[in-house]
Amino acid sequence: MLNNVDPRLLAGFPGRPPAAAEAHRSINTQSDQKRFVYFYFNRDEPEKIREIVPIHVEYWKTANVKEYRGGPFGDRTGGLITFTAASFQEAAEIISQDPFVMEDLIAQKWIKEWILEQGGG
Repeated sequence: MLNNVDPRLLAGFPGRPPAAAEAHRSINTQSDQKRFVYFYFNRDEPEKIREIVPIHVEYWKTANVKEYRGGPFGDRTGGLITFTAASFQEAAEIISQDPFVMEDLIAQKWIKEWILEQGGG
């Protein structure tokens, strides 16, 4: 269900030429997986957030999300999560099941495909 996802996020990343994105994607991924970044700010409900944090953390650790990395900002106002999924639609579905989203504890969120550059040393 994508009811909680801002429709503007489903439009993709405007301004990036499709051919360049496709060429980059073939270099960027091991398979058909794309990397996504989920950046969010919490609502100002610290007690409710404290109650849900363990469930939120457990969800992301056990959701069988590929290449998951994430954590809170230092000031605990939100967090950043990165993971791979086959499509934007799949990434949005994974995020829609986040307990913070389910409990309406997110004030603002962004979901973006991230093209991770492979750098040399």
